[in-house]
Amino acid sequence: MSISKFKVMCFILIIVGVMCGSLNYLRIFQALTAKYNYVGELSVSVTFVIVHFFYLAISSYIGQEIIDHNNHVFATIYNIEWYGTSLNVQKMILFLLQRGNKAFNINIGGLIVGSLQGAATIISTSISYFTFLYSTRH
Repeated sequence: MSISKFKVMCFILIIVGVMCGSLNYLRIFQALTAKYNYVGELSVSVTFVIVHFFYLAISSYIGQEIIDHNNHVFATIYNIEWYGTSLNVQKMILFLLQRGNKAFNINIGGLIVGSLQGAATIISTSISYFTFLYSTRH
């Protein structure tokens, strides 16, 4: 099985996003705990974090909507009155039911599922790396 260039790009994008988030959390924390007034650095870091959250929320929401739509299609097909249709339509319905029994996920970069739970995992990972970076610096 070959790995596509798109999957590699998504993998790298997730890793870079988590690391950038962690470093920006560290910059925000350092700017808040510093003795000097670093309003410029604080505002830039907060802006980066807000944009990062916004991008992550929008992309995860779209992935969650696709997954929910797939589940809705399966539920609709499951509730159809198949016995009143022709044999060809019954075969199609059976095929769709068999296909719908498998869990549908949007796998991004081979790391994460594109859903709201995946977004929570990315945020949790970023915060974990931030706490690791903070604990090793002091």
